[in-house]
Amino acid sequence: MSWLRAVSFILCSSVVTPLVGGTNPAKPVGETLWDDPVLRGHLVELLQISGNGIRSTERAAFIVREESGRIRCLVWPLHNGFQKETYHGTIPPNTVAIAHTHPREIPFPSVTDQKEAVRLGLPFLVVTPRNLYSADPDGRTLPIIRNRPWTRTVVTSAPQCELLQRNNEPRVAAAAR
Repeated sequence: MSWLRAVSFILCSSVVTPLVGGTNPAKPVGETLWDDPVLRGHLVELLQISGNGIRSTERAAFIVREESGRIRCLVWPLHNGFQKETYHGTIPPNTVAIAHTHPREIPFPSVTDQKEAVRLGLPFLVVTPRNLYSADPDGRTLPIIRNRPWTRTVVTSAPQCELLQRNNEPRVAAAAR
């Protein structure tokens, strides 16, 4: 079976409920992903469209590395759930991570974020204005940035995130500034 498959899951600050099981032999992110300035710009944009961690809603996106090496950010359709975001559909080809925002007061991946990372075989990046953590597919939680205002140092002239519509077709999303 191809590693492309239909999935349905919920990302929450405190609970992630997998609705469909399965494994994913996805490509690992590697240690250099965070070094990509385009990824950092996409994470800042994702944080901005989520309300910079002030709101109790979250936003999530697939981080895709194209064959050319270009990093894309495909933002999930908005569901406006309280401290959660849901996705029902197919994981895009070449997805290397799932990024999602948390409210400022919940900077760490939840236990179920960690379980979903293992189940899907993809790192889950948890993004807040002062923290960035990765729940890795091997079950570890790694701090990338701890308690530091990292967004101020990111140049956001990178290509914009694309908003996935309900049919999984991307279109460019405008960041709330």
